[in-house]
Amino acid sequence: MSVPHSVATIMDQKVTLDIESIDRMYLNVYVPHLQTPEGVAHFFRAHRGATFASSALMEPMTSAFIAALERFARTQRIPLLTFTMSMPSIGTSAPSSSSSAPTSPTTPSCA
Repeated sequence: MSVPHSVATIMDQKVTLDIESIDRMYLNVYVPHLQTPEGVAHFFRAHRGATFASSALMEPMTSAFIAALERFARTQRIPLLTFTMSMPSIGTSAPSSSSSAPTSPTTPSCA
């Protein structure tokens, strides 16, 4: 006759190595104030010091952020998987080879 074991007992007696980690992290930022034309205008004029708000001010900020993210990933040796807007990001298991990596428009994601 065998005695049933609890999961805790089995884990204590049989598991010698247990590692938990984050497989993938996505950065999604939502700032409600910046979802309106007035909020965007206020951001560029009051926060960024622009004379007037223009969509031309967005691209340099975006490019600088992406460059900093890529530089950080490269120096820390973190694989960077880049998705095009048409690619499904959920369920992707491995980065594609660098020769077939998409080039634009992209959303960087550390994998």
